[in-house]
Amino acid sequence: MAKALKGKEWFKIHSPKYLGGTLIGETPAIEAEQIIGRIIDISLTDLTGDPSRYYMKLFFKISKIEGNKALTDFVGHECTRDFISRVVQLRTNRIDTNGIFKIEDSKVRIKSLIVTNRHVTASISTEIRKTVNAMIKEEIATLSTEKFVKYFTSGDLQQKIRAEISKIYPIRAFEINKTHML
Repeated sequence: MAKALKGKEWFKIHSPKYLGGTLIGETPAIEAEQIIGRIIDISLTDLTGDPSRYYMKLFFKISKIEGNKALTDFVGHECTRDFISRVVQLRTNRIDTNGIFKIEDSKVRIKSLIVTNRHVTASISTEIRKTVNAMIKEEIATLSTEKFVKYFTSGDLQQKIRAEISKIYPIRAFEINKTHML
């Protein structure tokens, strides 16, 4: 437990239940209401213990206090800049997509990153962009927030889309770069 600050109480921050409800941090506050709305970021590796997805940083917003426990909701994620600069190299083409998609219980903005093996024409880039947006829309339309978060953090969504767009043009990498719950 951290050192006591004069007049402040420490609250333990937990991830949502569908991500294990694990302890992700602590924060001090004079009153519990002060920490509602704070945003906490944590690496997916720290949350799951899986080092293969080290580059994903998840964001949680404190939504409720139960005793000295602060409960959170998922609000988004992003990939680290060093990961992006490592996959986007010379003589490759970077294609970005950006769209707002409806899931079962809310809306989410999804930004994805596609890196091709070589430079591609504008028509191929457009075709890849359309295919990615159509697949994301189709895949997540019936998912709840809980299932959506599990689906993309596991990498299953990315693998499915990558297999499909590789039929259009060979790609070096596909990743969901950012998400933001609306």
